[in-house]
Amino acid sequence: MVPLDFFAFPLNVLLTALALAGVVWSWRKHRNSAFVRFMLSPKATFLAIFLLLAFALFIGLTGMRELVRSWLFLIVMTYFMTVLTYVILRGYGRWRFMLLHAGLLLTLIAGYVGAPDRSEVTLKVFEDNEIYERDDIRLVDFQLDTYENGSPSEYRALMDIDGREVTLKVNHPYSRRLGEDIYLIGYDVSAGAESRYCVIQIVKDPWKYGVVSGIVMMLLGALLLFINGPRRAQTVNDN
Repeated sequence: MVPLDFFAFPLNVLLTALALAGVVWSWRKHRNSAFVRFMLSPKATFLAIFLLLAFALFIGLTGMRELVRSWLFLIVMTYFMTVLTYVILRGYGRWRFMLLHAGLLLTLIAGYVGAPDRSEVTLKVFEDNEIYERDDIRLVDFQLDTYENGSPSEYRALMDIDGREVTLKVNHPYSRRLGEDIYLIGYDVSAGAESRYCVIQIVKDPWKYGVVSGIVMMLLGALLLFINGPRRAQTVNDN
C-alpha cells in the first residue's frame, strides 16, 4: 500500500508540480516524439479511461476500497492525469474545452493527490461538568425529536466551540475554519433524549475547495459547450 503520510504536504505538491512541468516541457520541446504522439492518440485516451473505469467498477463490486491506496491504482491515476494534461495542452485556445478538462484535472489532483493531507478525528463530547477529551469543544444541550411511535426522527446538539455557540445537525456540518468541518454523527442511543454526550467527527481537508472549484469548472465548461454546440451547428447550416 502507498504510505500516505510519506506523500503528504509538501511532497505531494512538489511531485505534482514537477510532473506537470515535465508534461509541459515535453509538449513544447518534443511534441513530435513517439511518446508525446502516443499520449495524444485515441489509444492512450481509451486505455486511460478503460483502466480507471475498470478499477472503479471492481472496487464498487467488491467493496475493496483499500485498493485506492495501492501502487497499481497510483500508477493508473498518474497515467490518466498525464494523458489528460496532454489533451488540455492540445486544446489550448479552445477555452470551453479547456475549462471542462482543466476542471476534471483539478478535481482529480485535489481529491487524490490531496488525500494524504485529509484527516478525521471522532470523539465524544460531554455536557458541562464532565471530563472532556478537548477543552475547546463541549456540549451545552442535546435535543432529540421522535415520531409518534417513539423512534428517533432528528437529533441536534448545541455546542460551545471555541467560545461560540453552534447548533450541529446530521449532514449540516459547522465550518470551524478554512478546510476544517465538524460533523454530528451520533449520541448515547441507550439514553435517548437524556444523552449526556454526542459523537462528533472533525474533518480536516485543505484540498476540498480545489475539488469544489474543479467540479464547478466542469459543469460550467459542459454547459458552455452544450450552449455553443447548437449555435455552431446553426452557423454551419446557414452557410
